Amino acid sequence: MRQRIGAGGYGEVWIADAPGGLQKAVKFVYGFHDEARAARELKALHRIRSVRHPFLLSLERVEVIDGQLVIVTELADKSLKDRFEECRSEGLPGVPRAELLRYLCDSAEGLDYMSESHSLQHLDVKPENLLIVGDHSKVADFGLVKHLQDVTASMMAGLTPVYAAPEVFHDQPSMQSDQYSLAIVFQEMLTGALPFPGKTPAQLTAQHLSSKPRLNSLPEADRAIIDRALAKDPRHRFHNCREMLQALVAASDPTSVLPSSGAAGKQDIANTDTKTICAADTRTIDPVEAQASNDNARTLEIGGSDPSPVSPLLWGDLPERQVENKGPRTWSTADCKHRPTLVIGVGGVGVRLAYAIEQKYRDSGKEQGQAWYRAIAVDTDARTMNSMEIPPPLPEATDITRLLIPLRRPQSYRSESARITQSVSRRWLYNIPNSLATEGLRPLGRIAYLDHIDTILQSIGDALDNVAEQSQLTPNAVGGDPRIILMASINGGAGGGIVLDMAFAISHLLQQRGQHLSDLEVLLIHAGPRKAGEQDLARANSLACMTELHQILQSQKYPGDPSARIPAIDFRGSRRPVFQLLHWGDELSDGDYDRQIDELSDYLLMRARSRSGGYLDNLHADNAYDDGEAPTVSTFSTYTVPLSSRSATERYSCEVASAVVQRWLGTDESPAGDRRRMAMLNKQDEESDERQDRFERILQQHVEELVVRDNLALDPLLQTMFVMVHNELGADPDEYFRTLLAQEFKQLDQPCDDPVQKSLSVFEFLDQVIGQSAAEMESSEKRGVSLRSEIAPQLRALGEATAQKVIAWLLAHLDQEEFRLQRTRELQTAVDGYFRLLEDKARAMAERLQGEVYRHRQKLLETNFDGADGRSRDRAKKAASDYDAWIKYAHLRTHGVALLGVCQFAQVVRAKILDSNLALKNVEGELRRLANFFDLEVGNLADTSIRAVEPRFHEFLLVADREARTRISDEHHGLQNLLVCTRDGTMKAAKMLENICRTVVIRAQTDLSQTTSAASLTGAPPRDEIAKALTDCRPRLATLGGSCSVSVFFPCSNIAESEVGALPTSEGAAGLVPCDVPEVVYCQHVDGTPLREAARMLVDNRPEYRDIASRLHGRIDVNWREL
Repeated sequence: MRQRIGAGGYGEVWIADAPGGLQKAVKFVYGFHDEARAARELKALHRIRSVRHPFLLSLERVEVIDGQLVIVTELADKSLKDRFEECRSEGLPGVPRAELLRYLCDSAEGLDYMSESHSLQHLDVKPENLLIVGDHSKVADFGLVKHLQDVTASMMAGLTPVYAAPEVFHDQPSMQSDQYSLAIVFQEMLTGALPFPGKTPAQLTAQHLSSKPRLNSLPEADRAIIDRALAKDPRHRFHNCREMLQALVAASDPTSVLPSSGAAGKQDIANTDTKTICAADTRTIDPVEAQASNDNARTLEIGGSDPSPVSPLLWGDLPERQVENKGPRTWSTADCKHRPTLVIGVGGVGVRLAYAIEQKYRDSGKEQGQAWYRAIAVDTDARTMNSMEIPPPLPEATDITRLLIPLRRPQSYRSESARITQSVSRRWLYNIPNSLATEGLRPLGRIAYLDHIDTILQSIGDALDNVAEQSQLTPNAVGGDPRIILMASINGGAGGGIVLDMAFAISHLLQQRGQHLSDLEVLLIHAGPRKAGEQDLARANSLACMTELHQILQSQKYPGDPSARIPAIDFRGSRRPVFQLLHWGDELSDGDYDRQIDELSDYLLMRARSRSGGYLDNLHADNAYDDGEAPTVSTFSTYTVPLSSRSATERYSCEVASAVVQRWLGTDESPAGDRRRMAMLNKQDEESDERQDRFERILQQHVEELVVRDNLALDPLLQTMFVMVHNELGADPDEYFRTLLAQEFKQLDQPCDDPVQKSLSVFEFLDQVIGQSAAEMESSEKRGVSLRSEIAPQLRALGEATAQKVIAWLLAHLDQEEFRLQRTRELQTAVDGYFRLLEDKARAMAERLQGEVYRHRQKLLETNFDGADGRSRDRAKKAASDYDAWIKYAHLRTHGVALLGVCQFAQVVRAKILDSNLALKNVEGELRRLANFFDLEVGNLADTSIRAVEPRFHEFLLVADREARTRISDEHHGLQNLLVCTRDGTMKAAKMLENICRTVVIRAQTDLSQTTSAASLTGAPPRDEIAKALTDCRPRLATLGGSCSVSVFFPCSNIAESEVGALPTSEGAAGLVPCDVPEVVYCQHVDGTPLREAARMLVDNRPEYRDIASRLHGRIDVNWREL
């Protein structure tokens, strides 16, 4: 042994000297020869030992020495990988094309010889195993060689994921498997780039199974050739490796003709229609394992005699409750965007719905797919998948990934049986039908789900990443976290057995992505078959599914799924997935199925691929919480009707909008003709003295309400001033002034010949501390800091704040029907008059108080003068009585400061209210701009005026006026704020008003309360058709109670400039919602449907189905409690 030249996970290779001076390569396989790794390679070598070909590396000896497998082969110069590294070190991208094709042509001949002459596939073709000897290459390392008829052994443990063909991952190698690997080797050795650049085995597996190869690094002429060689379906590849290499050689010479193959053709083109993932597996197990099945397990008996009548002791009659109408939801269409969406259809009904959405989308005239939308169709039955096709013209734009997850033969579950039987009874593994279909049995659906859980979650995760990434590329049109819509029939084995487990597996993915669980919406569909022999099983499946869901929602916790490696999910106090239960009915014919799928696909098209789906998101916003007491679900039903022409609607809505603006102005400055009528309407309140008196009383009433609301009467204002004084003094006024006077008298307690001079000094001191008198207010200067000077800034701030509130109150009257612009100005005058009166009243009281202050001052002076000749023994008594008199003087002066404060407050408010004049002038200017906009839009209406065809025009006007004012107040905080303070406010007001008026016009046509038809106005569907639509779209489960929202979605060319309106119907107020689908869709959503009662309704309230349902639970590791 001279030198080790290579080592890997399975062994190492050395250069050795052989007898006669020859050098050979010796490979030592790790482990003993009877261990799995060495035994597998020894078995492969026995297959290849007799195969001789110039381009297959010759085997010299195969020996077992001391229990270790040793292989001696001829020694090559280098591997193709070594040659690639040499070229890279020379600055080349890879091996030169001509040299590479020479090596690969040799390898192709050797591989085809193995396949065509001996039915062997190498299955480990990679650069390291293509060895260069002189100017030729030889295929080496036959440790994974497998006979194509051998289905008893798996080679998953030894394959190299980078180069493995898709079918090899399922132990189903074909004659074209080595061709797939050789195509990858060609691209990598030529360009240095792999077509599937995954970093982990899981990523590579998913990419080989479902992703398109990345061929951008290849020359243009090579891409189609390698793309064909990398087809997922081996039948779509070249017939053999030599044919692929001949095509590559021909691509190097433009004069050559590319060889054709009968294996390709139309099927190759069709292969781009959808992306198919086939997760079939044919691995076998030792028959001995079958003896471990549970012999005592009960056998399901379905389709026998009719169950006995319901016992009232077990289940009572189902309640009949009325639903409560919630009315329309608010929704801002201005910011509406498409939301990235992933639709997943499971089972036959789910797959049909996924394809129906795609078909509806194509039928609407759209040929290109939507990058932010994806759909996955999941089923165990290949027949369902194969029957679902999207016709031309552009099959390559289809947004559906097909995920086939078939059952396998019982003996094929050897390696997975322990994991699967953690939660599924072992007897199901050994009762898989020969058809390999679930045949309506939920546990079989779960087995298929667990068998392919990694592929399922990888596909869903990739699709979520894809739609999220695509939405980031168009942030102006697409926004929000991806939503997932999962849909399945709960009557079947595939959908019913998979949907709940898949729902919470997806919930785990959402948690890992940091999304809310409510971003998942689960549609559970009950659709009973017509065949009598299938009805009992279908109902029992539904009850089993509802029983499991009821227990999960009641506990507010998903217990986890160890078999699928999904942890427990606790959603107490947080959002959970939104579950919607749809009852299509029982004994449905094929035509009934088609009609229901057609109706629901209209809704789902709007839900998933229209911006109007945001309105439906709002409807579901409250349905993602449970209190843990009585689990509820949502339900809905839809009905679609065609839409007639609405050509006159825009013109009529502009005319109504123009009239509304004139009403807001409240002036008679209108053009002649039709405007004269509006002028009369706006002037009707001024034509009667009685009405004018009534309005003056209204003005007075509003002013009084303002005074009471803001405490603007004199007494409350004086109390406010006293509070300011008290806060400024920092103590009780009596104690404050008593302490102050004691200090002042102490300073003046010196012999003095003039007691009056002492009193005057005290007066001067108190006046300086408190502030000026009323008489001095305008003529005297302030003498330093005083109480009045200290509270003056607070008074101004209070006045300014009050003025701001009063101005806002005034401008809010612009949004009240009784006032409009003109009368708001009159209200401003009335408010100004009140504050003028308040100031006058406070000033008069201050002047009267000043007289009382003067009289008290004189009394104090006289008292002190008379006491000058008194005896010293009475001095203390007189001083004590004088404190109370001096404090009263201070209180009188303080009261005067409060009254003067009210005067100052009123002056500040009046001055600020004058600023509202400018605001009202600005509003008037913007309203006139708005009126001119609609005048230009209406033009010369003549006989086409809405007034000429609709006697209810004035009614439309009042309704539009009221709704517009409400919208402006709620969304823009008032007309003045919208028109003056908002950027482009006038244009926004124009669009809003036009949309409101359009809704009013449409609603006038569809108002079921009217007895006469106005079809000539809008061309909308007739009322009898609308009434039928509302009846037909009432959910069956609505009889169990809940809260109902009725919505009517109508086509609109520009959703962003449309608004949600309200439509009176026999079911209550409905939301009139703009959408970008070509039909009118009526929909009733009912929230709060009791899940227990809903489950009973699905099985016709027959409790005997519980026994059958208990044997159809997909999981035995959870103790499911009966309903």
